[in-house]
Amino acid sequence: MKRTWRRRNFFIKKELQGKYIFSFFIFVLAGAVLFTTVFGLLSADTLSVTYKDYNLQVGRTPVVLLKEIVKTNWIFIVAGGFLVVIASMFLTHRVAGPLFRFEKTLEEMQKGNFNSEIRFAFQG
Repeated sequence: MKRTWRRRNFFIKKELQGKYIFSFFIFVLAGAVLFTTVFGLLSADTLSVTYKDYNLQVGRTPVVLLKEIVKTNWIFIVAGGFLVVIASMFLTHRVAGPLFRFEKTLEEMQKGNFNSEIRFAFQG
């Protein structure tokens, strides 16, 4: 049976979803920091020479690379963070909807209304 309506509220259980969205964002951010740290440690004993604005600059490779990566890719970093938040919002929404429905059904049963049913529909 195909449903004809679509849910418009993506924050069903705001506390649960907010906690998981924040946790997922921090997890991805920690992965990026870990990768940058490992990359910096592997290139810690090297120097890089850059030519910028008619100036020749010499610096430690991890610092030079980090500055250049952030300067040139800041829009992708911000957009990537935004996409992580949006993707995790949709993923938590898929969990929070059935959980909310299950809690409401249990509340009805606690009030004595045993006419409602709990459906476990697993879609693959």
